[in-house]
Amino acid sequence: MKIPKSATYITGEQHKGYKQIDKFFNSIIEETIKLPRNHPNIEKRVMGMWRLYNEVKIDGRVHMLLYKQQTIATVIETRTNNNYVHFDYFQNIKVNRKAF
Repeated sequence: MKIPKSATYITGEQHKGYKQIDKFFNSIIEETIKLPRNHPNIEKRVMGMWRLYNEVKIDGRVHMLLYKQQTIATVIETRTNNNYVHFDYFQNIKVNRKAF
């Protein structure tokens, strides 16, 4: 699967973005790493975002796919000025079969 294009959803419909994140992460696990989704070296993690200057939590998240404690894909979830939910997708690995 190619890296999905950035997408913006109306608040309340962001579940479509979450489905795309699962599809994206699962394709990396199955097609690139070639391991079962429940393999002990694979972890999906979601973390909140904070403003560093005043340590206030903002309405955004970072979704991460980790393999052997290394982040191999991320999705940044943020809100637009119009209160839509926006998703940006990143893949952090080069296909190197020896690494897996």
